[in-house]
Amino acid sequence: MRFKNLVVASLAVFLFALAAASADEKKTKPEKKSGTVTGTVVAKEKNRIQVKADGEETGRWYMPKWIGNASGGLDKEMLKQFAELKVGTRIRMEWESDERARAVKIEVLKDAAKKDK
Repeated sequence: MRFKNLVVASLAVFLFALAAASADEKKTKPEKKSGTVTGTVVAKEKNRIQVKADGEETGRWYMPKWIGNASGGLDKEMLKQFAELKVGTRIRMEWESDERARAVKIEVLKDAAKKDK
């Protein structure tokens, strides 16, 4: 009987340790990536833009960096730049990635073409 209790207790400790190790793996931060993209703004929303890079078939969404901790917010200067951009504008943008792609710096290469009325 003691042997059976010892086996059950050992198994419970092992499973608990395995679950804790698995939870620690999930908490690791994603690998930071960064780069520069040159392309055209193909869509806009309040807090993000979609840029179709040269040679790509579809665009990728970019958001401003998060400034501060839990009480922080999106980078206000980058939000202003997003608001000024028009669909069709050609840009060069530096970006970083944490859990999603974040715009760091935008350089306008060519304004969107104005449509004749």
